[in-house]
Amino acid sequence: MYDIICDIWKNPGAAFSAMPVWVWNAMPEKDELERQIDSFHKKGVDAFVIKPGKEIGEKYLTEEYFELVETALHEAKRRYMLVVISDGATHPFGAHAEYVKSERRLAARRLYANPSGEAIADDEDILFRVYAKLENGLLTDVALDKKDGYEAYDLILGYADGEDSDLLDPVYAESLIGNTYEKYAERFSKYFGQTLIGFMNEDAAYSFGGTTWTYDIAEQFLMEGGDFMSLTSMLIEPKSKKTKREAEFSLNKILRERLDEVYLKPLANWCSEHKVALFGYPRDEKNGDALGVYHFPGQFISAGVENRSLNTKEATAVKHAADCARHKGIARNFAMCLDNGGDSESSFTPDDMMRCINYATARGCNMIVPSNFYYSAEAAAENGMTPDVGPANSWWKDYRGISGYIKRMSWLGASGTNNPVAAVLCSSDYVPYTPVKPLYEQGYTFNYLTLDDFMEKAHIHGGEIHIDRYKYSLLLIDGRLRLNADIVLKIGKFITGGGVMFRGSDFIGAVKKNVKRTTYFDCENGENIRFTHYTKSGCPFFLIVNEGITPIDGRLVTDIGCAAAEFDPFSGKTTPIMGEMADGGFAYSLRIPPHSAKVIGMNPSALPLLGEQKKERLSEIVSLTRGRMTFDYRPAEGKRTMLLFDSVRDIADISVNGENAGRLIFMPYELDITDMLREGENTVTVKVTRGASPVNGKRTKAEFKGCTVRITEK
Repeated sequence: MYDIICDIWKNPGAAFSAMPVWVWNAMPEKDELERQIDSFHKKGVDAFVIKPGKEIGEKYLTEEYFELVETALHEAKRRYMLVVISDGATHPFGAHAEYVKSERRLAARRLYANPSGEAIADDEDILFRVYAKLENGLLTDVALDKKDGYEAYDLILGYADGEDSDLLDPVYAESLIGNTYEKYAERFSKYFGQTLIGFMNEDAAYSFGGTTWTYDIAEQFLMEGGDFMSLTSMLIEPKSKKTKREAEFSLNKILRERLDEVYLKPLANWCSEHKVALFGYPRDEKNGDALGVYHFPGQFISAGVENRSLNTKEATAVKHAADCARHKGIARNFAMCLDNGGDSESSFTPDDMMRCINYATARGCNMIVPSNFYYSAEAAAENGMTPDVGPANSWWKDYRGISGYIKRMSWLGASGTNNPVAAVLCSSDYVPYTPVKPLYEQGYTFNYLTLDDFMEKAHIHGGEIHIDRYKYSLLLIDGRLRLNADIVLKIGKFITGGGVMFRGSDFIGAVKKNVKRTTYFDCENGENIRFTHYTKSGCPFFLIVNEGITPIDGRLVTDIGCAAAEFDPFSGKTTPIMGEMADGGFAYSLRIPPHSAKVIGMNPSALPLLGEQKKERLSEIVSLTRGRMTFDYRPAEGKRTMLLFDSVRDIADISVNGENAGRLIFMPYELDITDMLREGENTVTVKVTRGASPVNGKRTKAEFKGCTVRITEK
């Protein structure tokens, strides 16, 4: 099996390709579509998402538009590529256009309060009249009949600001299916399930500011334990903050469930019936319910998230989506990423790209959806769009290497298990992030387990929680997570069977007390290391990602007695590595460069290669600070000469004595030039290119921050 895995590593296949969002930001021409698809394929990009931009205008879903889609699908099929269609749910000429223009009903709604008698818009409705008692402007009581000392207020169903649609109205899903999905099915059913594998539903949301409301949910709110006091407390500031918090909690639960029932599930069911998949991600990280509906759940990684603290809500999003997929038996989950946050003036460097990819894969993401590839880079620049991260970028000529990297890292995280030491219980609206920070920093793998999955899918066997292929004997629960009686009862069954439950915030203390680690990455100051132990087809794999800015030296320590090899994500090569005996088993010395990943795989059919591990010894440094430099060289046996750049913004082409020596794009910015040197004086020339697409039609100036010639002994 190990030999087969090594072959797969060389070329995991189109299923693991990056799947860029290909924005049609100008009306395409057939010849240009064919040319761009061919360019994708030659660079190893074997999948894409067609996203019609607003520039398509009223031609969206017309015969002219569908002829272009036909061209794209035909060309993709010829090359065995995969296609996903953005369903255009938010497109200005999309599914809801037929209704919203003529029927205001589909616009997003909100509930607000006005003193009775004040004028309201003609298309707004008074749902209730209540009588409110105020003390110093704060709500203290509500009555349904007029009382002395109480003021009359109307609770009004109005419209949210902006042009958002009411996804909570069942008519919206019917509109989207009938006006979009069905039209694709009528025209392209022959591609369904083969070339056209799904529809992308982006940014599903139920809240657009204010107190979200829609038709016929008042009864459900009251049945869930709400009353007119709690309802009014969301519209008029109450004296009791707790009353408002409880009301908002109940309402948000209702809204999340309704979004699933009347919007996402009809889309997912339609896709299942037509043998395609629904891809999607929620707008709000608190809407975890949606992750359970998509066939391929995902999250959007906003610009710079890979640089931010682990101690943030956003830092949990990708991990949460990945773990939801794991527990539902879904092999794939995606991250829409490589976007600089909508700032057309900001650069997005190759190093930014690799940090983002590694950030996602370290948290279990196994499908990378770059955003955006533009049909027209010129139109994107003219309209101040974010820089293209594909064909219009300076790094495109090297993209085949990037494509291979993404395929291999995606394959690594797909199927198999990540051998977690504990489950962290979470809810749809609360995913603990502060307590798990030390688990990340100290290399303990955990998985988020939603309350819904715990109650509906998990089984208790003895002292273990069994769900899909995972078993947990340690359950970690943040003290702020709400638990009802049924949940407590099931946790009790787990504990009485011998399982261990910890409730509080000291997750790391509980893990260290109850878990004996036999496989880990041992290093000093390793808070920037993300360590994952995978098992794929019986073969152990280790993913070690350095999210810091300095290299980290350490040892992979394991009690697994198998031959180890380094699996290079860029080249697909496997190189055996030497280990040595250590306390607890075997140790393999590794250096993890900044913003980089190492993948170590093991062959269960072979014994470890043991011997003294040679370490690199620094013998001489010569600092150079210009784009053209000379230095004197004297050959010495056993010594290699390396160029080491402090920083490259963003792509450096190196020549030695007039001959091409290579290109540096990603950290570490190192290049072995030993074989190109001659005794005596040598000349090195560095040409730096800005790694970004044109911004407003112009390229910003590239930067060179000097390099070091490092002579090392190996």
